[in-house]
Amino acid sequence: MELLTLAGIGTIILTGVLTRMGEMALDKSVDQLNKLVKRKSPKTFQQLEAAAKTPELLLKAVEMMAILIEEDEEIKQVAKQVAEENKDNPDVMNQLAIIKQTGLRNFEAEELEGEITQKVKGNVKTNIEQIGIEETKIQGKATLKINQDIE
Repeated sequence: MELLTLAGIGTIILTGVLTRMGEMALDKSVDQLNKLVKRKSPKTFQQLEAAAKTPELLLKAVEMMAILIEEDEEIKQVAKQVAEENKDNPDVMNQLAIIKQTGLRNFEAEELEGEITQKVKGNVKTNIEQIGIEETKIQGKATLKINQDIE
C-alpha cells in the first residue's frame, strides 16, 4: 500500500477516534496505533487532535503521519494492520478521497498540438492534485492549452 494512502487511512481513523473517544470501544490495532503515536511522536498526536477539531488541518496531519510511518517500523506495521482492516470501510475511504488527475504522462512525440481540460469538485478533506503534463518529451513544435479548475 502506498505511503500516503497508509498515512491517510491512519490519520482518518485516529482523528475519528479522537473526535468520538468517549463513544466507542477501539479495535485492538486502532488502540495500539493511537497509543504508539501518542508515545513516540507527541507533535504528530497533537496535530491529529487539532485535525479532529479543525478538518482544514487534516492534510498536515496526513503529512506528519507519513513521515512517522516512514521512519518508525513499529508504527508502520500497526498502521498497515489498521489500513488493511479498514480498506473496505466506505466511511474511511470516502473521507480519504485523494484525487489525482494527470492530463498527459509518459509521452514522447515529434510534435504536439492539443488541449487538456481538468475539472474536479472537492471538499476540505479531499486532497486534489492536478497535473497538466508530466514526464513528457516533445522533439519539435508543441502547442498545448491546459484548463484546470477545482471547485
